[in-house]
Amino acid sequence: MRTKKITIEPFGMPVYIGTSDDAWEACGISRDACYGAVATSKGKTWILLQEDYDEGTVGHEAHHLARMVSDHHGIITTADDHEIDAYLQEHIVRLIKKAYGFKTKA
Repeated sequence: MRTKKITIEPFGMPVYIGTSDDAWEACGISRDACYGAVATSKGKTWILLQEDYDEGTVGHEAHHLARMVSDHHGIITTADDHEIDAYLQEHIVRLIKKAYGFKTKA
């Protein structure tokens, strides 16, 4: 899949989905080290994934990204109060699925 841009609402935060070797290298992360990653490179936020969609990896990285988005926007979450992270994670997974070509509610 070519690099795709998604926007995390309601924050209007752009995130780039990278699956190519070039995207991984640009973020300084070895593809051999993990199946996915969330990174910032040259002022852009990236979610790095494999070429073939993997539900577990997408959910895992979407969780990291949701927490990062919350933190970036000053939203403090705890183990007792983290519903916003769950909704953001769900939103991010749907956006990623749509980028991969799945039909979703996103």
